[in-house]
Amino acid sequence: MIEGVDLNNNPILIYNGETISATDVNSDTITFTMPENASSGTLLIEFEQPEYNSEAFLKIQDSQWDTKQALGYTQIEFVSSTTGFATTVNDAVIERRIDKTTDGGQTWTTIFQGDVGDFYFSAVNANVIFAKGNLNQFKRSVNGGSTWEDFTVLDLSYLVSKLFFKNEFEGYLLANKLGKTCVFKTGDGGTTWEEKLVLNTSTNKIELVYENNDSIGFINKETSEFIKTTDGGDSWNITGLNLTIENRLLDFDLVDSQDA
Repeated sequence: MIEGVDLNNNPILIYNGETISATDVNSDTITFTMPENASSGTLLIEFEQPEYNSEAFLKIQDSQWDTKQALGYTQIEFVSSTTGFATTVNDAVIERRIDKTTDGGQTWTTIFQGDVGDFYFSAVNANVIFAKGNLNQFKRSVNGGSTWEDFTVLDLSYLVSKLFFKNEFEGYLLANKLGKTCVFKTGDGGTTWEEKLVLNTSTNKIELVYENNDSIGFINKETSEFIKTTDGGDSWNITGLNLTIENRLLDFDLVDSQDA
């Protein structure tokens, strides 16, 4: 249940990208049912007047849900039930920051802030975090954000759009070059990168939807194709999907190598 003021303004509830139903709506409360087997995540409440939209982070513990204010965060990643990272932006000065919690979202401490535009991060565990800043400049912390070191990824003919790390050393990025998506892999924590795949589609049409050990899967929304590797990017299989994808793909899951 969410409590507030003037909530009966046709609210739409979106949890981790999935629309959920409100079972009861009053001026001061919204009651809803969480999806079965749902994990912790972000609840977005949209109203007819967008200026009243709000977000909250929900954490499940012992089958009970707690509501935590999202504080305007645009990205939240938890690496355990207690440790998580989040980023937000001060639009007035284009200042980004990364906050960290070690108590499941009860309190947050800023571990990085800087004057950067396009910004996001990839948290590997409680200690290792990679963050993208301006152009192809990146930052890396191996002590939970206490200190950061800079490193550069690729040359400026590539525009890096997505970054994710599977562990402290192995990571992948998607970069746009002349309207094509180039997939690169690193095995040394971002020091060197090897091109593994080139797609004739812009990166804004490519979604990372699956990663498990050496298996990685992308959806090409422009061609309605699923692109998968099971050997860490050495070879790729492209399968046509019998569906049409418009705008942003909200959710995709593989239960094994065949079923999605």
